[in-house]
Amino acid sequence: MTQSLNHYEKLLSRSHSNYLAQISIEMTDANNQINNVLSRMTALGTVLLPMNVITGTFGRRLTGPRSAACADGEGQVFGG
Repeated sequence: MTQSLNHYEKLLSRSHSNYLAQISIEMTDANNQINNVLSRMTALGTVLLPMNVITGTFGRRLTGPRSAACADGEGQVFGG
């Protein structure tokens, strides 16, 4: 009886170690996938953000260096 219990205890301790190793491998795979997605999103943001700033800044309806609302000199086009 005690031999059987010892055998099952060893078996369970080995399976527990294997289970923890499998979880570690799966977590590593998940982290690698997340890193790949975040690197793609960073590259996309690096391209799209300057384009958004440029089109947002120069896409306004301006008659010249100052807008019509700032013709009296109270504000500026950038930051005004």
